[in-house]
Amino acid sequence: MSKRPSSSTPAVPLLVLATTLLALSHSKSTIDDTAKLFKNTIKKWNVEIRDKADYDERFARLVETKARVDQTTRGVLLDTLNRFSVNNDAEQAALVAAANLTFSMWSGGEAGGLTAGGGPTNPTQNLSVTDEDLPEEYQYWEKELGMSEIQDQASCGACWSFPNAAALEALYKKLTGEFVVFSKQYFIDCTFSYSGCSGGTINEGYKVTLDRQYMLSEEAWPTTADYKPCLFKQEIASKENNAMRKAWLQDFYPLSKDENGLLKGLGMSPVAFGSYISMNYFGYSGGLYDDSLCASEAMPHAQLLVGYTREYLRVRGSYGVWWGDYGYINYVRASENLPSCRFYDTAFAIAMTHSRDIEYRFCNDSKVATRADCQRSCHEMNNKGETGWTLATIPTRMHNNQLVTMVNSKYPGVKTDDKFNLLWIGLQDLERTETFSWADDYTPVNYFNNTRTTGSGKFGLLNKNTGGWVMKSSLTFEARGLCSRARTCWDISSKINRGTVTYSTEDVDNLVQGTVAKVSCEERCSVRPKKAKKLTCVGGQWKWKGKTILPYCKCKRRG
Repeated sequence: MSKRPSSSTPAVPLLVLATTLLALSHSKSTIDDTAKLFKNTIKKWNVEIRDKADYDERFARLVETKARVDQTTRGVLLDTLNRFSVNNDAEQAALVAAANLTFSMWSGGEAGGLTAGGGPTNPTQNLSVTDEDLPEEYQYWEKELGMSEIQDQASCGACWSFPNAAALEALYKKLTGEFVVFSKQYFIDCTFSYSGCSGGTINEGYKVTLDRQYMLSEEAWPTTADYKPCLFKQEIASKENNAMRKAWLQDFYPLSKDENGLLKGLGMSPVAFGSYISMNYFGYSGGLYDDSLCASEAMPHAQLLVGYTREYLRVRGSYGVWWGDYGYINYVRASENLPSCRFYDTAFAIAMTHSRDIEYRFCNDSKVATRADCQRSCHEMNNKGETGWTLATIPTRMHNNQLVTMVNSKYPGVKTDDKFNLLWIGLQDLERTETFSWADDYTPVNYFNNTRTTGSGKFGLLNKNTGGWVMKSSLTFEARGLCSRARTCWDISSKINRGTVTYSTEDVDNLVQGTVAKVSCEERCSVRPKKAKKLTCVGGQWKWKGKTILPYCKCKRRG
């Protein structure tokens, strides 16, 4: 991609040249010399031409692509196009076949995070920004936080897996400070009982991650975009080699069906979404993109919104760095074509929290009790070496499933008596404002069970038969209940920038209560707050003098 004329352009005064280029960038997207454009593109991508028939097919493809680019792209003058623009007929057929494999693109109704009627609300509705005060430019996820290099889905119909993996790794990096590239091949091979190259829904990777709380790294299972039966069933079950060991995915949240809904979602995470694309999409090589054919040439495709400016929506693709703007595409904001592309219809943000080893027990010796008595019995479990017991926290769907299994193994069957079916948990809305919290006060409520409506009330209970949650305000209602505590603290070693953390144990996956973490900083840096150099794991939280603020390294400027 270039904004300069070719070296054969005659010398022109600088001001005139700049004016000419500006006019060109708004009137066309590619150089006029098609033969030169073809030659430049073949050379850039080192494409081998086998014979005259192969040459003719590739040249014809470029002519067609050039016309599509000129119709859809502005803001840049291109002297080469992307690799797809010189596909031969066989390569193009494989590309289109893979693109058409995506199925059930719009099945997002079962998504977590929403309940009908009263009860927990979608947290994206309560973000700090409003429709009126959204920042004009927000590119945190790609430019400031940094994201992994884009890989190529090739002829595998697994576009759904790429935005899911990239969003997970970006939020994981923000939360833990650890940069891990997650394997898309793991999703392709280990999500279904059949090939993940045969398509999937936009949130397919999120759904399987909610159940497993497990990811493989790109290093452990490199992405080939070619399905093989899953080789990691034992590792998934045992959580061995879990590349997501420091965090849990709590839930995915459907966003409102407009531009502001997607932009608000960026405050939580990169936003995976589905839309229609046309063949114009495969010719995109840079600049601002606006497509009027996405409805008439409709192919469903999953992508990832990572940021925006006043002019465009910055979207991450899944066709490698040789497509688009180094793998990204800039959609013109507020274009009338975006609703036709169903650009806003199905989009998801995600939430994560730090992982800890949580253990659960029945309160009050498994006898029915009021909520207050149940909570009191949980607190009575605390002792010097085992603190943090309180009414049960359920941070993920995986934990919810574990509790349902645990309760039904001891109390099987269904009765008409709610004292048998319901169990107290730590979910609470004391002011009845739909602002929920857990009794343990350190885990955010970003997972909402979606098997039934919660109703209104101050205090939460788990239905052992449906797995759903309900709320009651009664102070006299009696039921069995559940207690929990975080047995371990999370590994903070990658979260301390320009510093190191040493633990009093070598087992960093088992940082139990009483473990000491010492923080030291690089030369010319010092720990802040000063007294936070030594932390102790207490009740699942790192504490110093009873405080839970994570320290950081403050450094003097060099020179």
